[in-house]
Amino acid sequence: RARRGASERNATARDTALAVRQWHDARARRSALPDAAITRPRGGRQARTQAAPALRRARTPLQANAPRKRSTAAQASPRQRRAQWWRLASADESKHHTSSVALPRHRSRRARASTASTAINRATMILRVRTKAGTWRIEVAGPQTRVADAKVAIEKDKSVQAGAQILSADPAGEKICADGATLADCGLGQNGAMCYLTVGDAVALPPPRASAQHEGVKGAGRVKIGADGNIVSTEYDDYCSNKGFRPGQAALGDIKKSWTLTDFLLMDDEYNFKIKRQEKARCAAVSLDTDACVAFQGYCQQLGWRQQRVGFLYGTFEEDGSARVEAIYEPPQEGRDRGFELLEDERAEQVEALAALLGLRRVGWIVACPPREDGFVLSGDEVVAAALEQLEAAQGVEETPFVTVRVTVNEAGEANFEAYQVSLQCMSMVAEGALAGDPEDLASCVVHETFTAIVEGKGAKAVNTNFFLCNVPVKQHASALYRARFPKEHRMIPQTRDDLKDGLSKARSSTGNLVDALGDFGLLLFLMSFPQIFDHAGFMPAVCACVVDRTLPLDEGYGLILYSFSGLDF
Repeated sequence: RARRGASERNATARDTALAVRQWHDARARRSALPDAAITRPRGGRQARTQAAPALRRARTPLQANAPRKRSTAAQASPRQRRAQWWRLASADESKHHTSSVALPRHRSRRARASTASTAINRATMILRVRTKAGTWRIEVAGPQTRVADAKVAIEKDKSVQAGAQILSADPAGEKICADGATLADCGLGQNGAMCYLTVGDAVALPPPRASAQHEGVKGAGRVKIGADGNIVSTEYDDYCSNKGFRPGQAALGDIKKSWTLTDFLLMDDEYNFKIKRQEKARCAAVSLDTDACVAFQGYCQQLGWRQQRVGFLYGTFEEDGSARVEAIYEPPQEGRDRGFELLEDERAEQVEALAALLGLRRVGWIVACPPREDGFVLSGDEVVAAALEQLEAAQGVEETPFVTVRVTVNEAGEANFEAYQVSLQCMSMVAEGALAGDPEDLASCVVHETFTAIVEGKGAKAVNTNFFLCNVPVKQHASALYRARFPKEHRMIPQTRDDLKDGLSKARSSTGNLVDALGDFGLLLFLMSFPQIFDHAGFMPAVCACVVDRTLPLDEGYGLILYSFSGLDF
């Protein structure tokens, strides 16, 4: 038994060595074959038939002596044999012909359709543009679209000139999107991304489309069953409010395809505001010029304190964070007992130019109102107007000493001046469009339905304006450079040359210095109404320089022009 076992082991070793030598010989023969015998044949069944004998000759003895594999191949279907042949050809090609073309992968029809659909979806995307006229949906090429091309798309769809558009990635307008950057670079690469559009005052935005104009908009033509059983069309606003995750917003599926709970809560939290008071105002104090306040309250007293009156405060911001008011300009307006309306001011640029010549700037605004009940300080419209003024002064939701002054009459018939600032939270909510005046409750601001306001732990549809106000101390001073004796513009009695004559004659008789009369913001603005006589490039800068620096003498020629224009003797 031992000898027989040893002989069988020797025979097995000899057979194994022979098989290994034969395998190496077959491998050498296969490496010598031409590329046509191993790469994927092209030309259909005939080419595959011609290449098959070469592959069969290239099989190793170990493969040839495997009866189980031959039996399995013999029992396999033609489709399985073709797949086995392609795998063999691909394996040989990858081992011995690295420079040949890789064989394509075979995918199912459903996989190819899914890939094609994904490519189509990625080709275009929706960019949401929020403006004062509403939110627009603009279709752009994709995340790599340049901002300049997106502006062209907005101009094509909404007729707003691309040169007048300013796109930003935040409501405050701080993250300006450069024309050469792509939407992805600006953080707007996702489908349904929101950007914010601002335009100049001279550019008119198209009004929001009415429901009758929404033919062709998806969902605008849907119908519903009315209470009486009749079939009626669905209003466009109703359709959007029902479809979006919040009223006025797009559906979650339109923003992006997949959501996690964390993503949804983070996005939803952007529309929630927990109302809380701001402890301290940014403005340390406001100092009001006595003459300017007397002139403003005197006109309100002439009206019997039955109308509201608005004025813009011009002065300087001091280093200690306070505001110093030197003049009050009253723009064109229509006052009512429960509100006011500012009209278009054709002289707004002249006012700003005159303030710049005098070294002044707009530091606040003042509103006069009839007597109100206790606890009612500012109305909702006044709070929104104050927030807009602070946003413009701070160029966004930032701290600013810009102040709001309220003047009214008390029970004793005396004028009472109070100063306030709105909180940063109020500025943020107004910038987002979340607040508006409440016509039913003047002492409250109504919250837009898209947003949620939480007051003292409870949701509220309206917020009392006192939550947004911060008190500012009020001081008074008598200006050494300016006076407010000249009649104001935009009042019932217009300004005339006789008013200028009276002012100049009083100054000449009292001090003999015309600059004392010219140190009046209203008088200088009256002179700017005649640019042909009082040149804005030569006369006005020289006069304003003498007003600011009283050591500078006024040129005699300018004095003669003033005397001649007002009708005074030289």
